Amino acid sequence: MHALPQHVLLAAAVDYLDPLVWDLLPDDWAQTAIAHATTPVAGGLSMLHRSRRLSVTGTDEHAYTLSDYLAHTLTGETGTPPDSVWKALTDTPAVIDQNTLIAAAHRHGRLDAITPPAPTASNPTDSPLIAGARLLHAQGRTDEALSWFERAAAAGHHQAWLEAATVLSGQNRTEEALAWYERAAHAGNTEALSHAASVLAASGRIDEALRWYERAAAYNP
Repeated sequence: MHALPQHVLLAAAVDYLDPLVWDLLPDDWAQTAIAHATTPVAGGLSMLHRSRRLSVTGTDEHAYTLSDYLAHTLTGETGTPPDSVWKALTDTPAVIDQNTLIAAAHRHGRLDAITPPAPTASNPTDSPLIAGARLLHAQGRTDEALSWFERAAAAGHHQAWLEAATVLSGQNRTEEALAWYERAAHAGNTEALSHAASVLAASGRIDEALRWYERAAAYNP
């Protein structure tokens, strides 16, 4: 079970409450919520346990795990987490293995929610072609976006192959996605092999997933 830093839990909470409720929350709502969740209930355990391990963020920030009984109870739940959960996990890659995150997003039909964000001042290395592709994808113009991703990759921005594959996987265009994952791997991004395997595994195509994992293991056992 993953230990989630407090800031990730709070960021994930955003979409669980409507704007009116947020406006009515007291200034110390976060501390109150954490204190409530970590206080044992009568005859039982608390909902969250503070992790005794070093926080995944490398700081002294507290991290928390879900109680075993609650995790067991929730196993098999089919509800789809809101956007704030996917964003919180995507923005903190140290929290969860990216292949696990991709598989979970695929299972819930939300690969679109973990598509890499648009370039910012702190992330200036992205090509304008990739930025354009992301914009087109956000507008639902996927095929045009793929053309822009391809142009970006041809210009040397090889991460475009992987982003395009993620876009296609999010639309259940798995066979097309596999071709783009293959291109990413050939361009030197061997991480794409594990990403493809995760998508196949989430689709129940276990034997195929194992073959892709075998290929990935040749580079990073």
